[in-house]
Amino acid sequence: MKTPLLSDSEIQQQLASLNGWTINGTVLEKKFSFVYKQGEPSPFMRGLFLVERIASLAEAADHHPDITLTYPAVTVQLTTHDSGGLTEKDFALAKRIDLIG
Repeated sequence: MKTPLLSDSEIQQQLASLNGWTINGTVLEKKFSFVYKQGEPSPFMRGLFLVERIASLAEAADHHPDITLTYPAVTVQLTTHDSGGLTEKDFALAKRIDLIG
């Protein structure tokens, strides 16, 4: 059974509770940028660590985002493919990602 799509007003309400996420069509998106800091892993490695943590959350939720790792950023895109847009599942995972990012 497909997860119900959220209305535009529900999407805006949910978006207001997130930190730094934007809507791009039917995709919820956030870009994490990393800068070089003396004594810390490189921005690329810190991005890779974030990808690993997001992957663990996604597996636990059985909801898998598109993740792009570049130097020095990670972009996460959430949408519920089988529903054709944004659902509560996307915002629930975004909230979990905000806790670790």
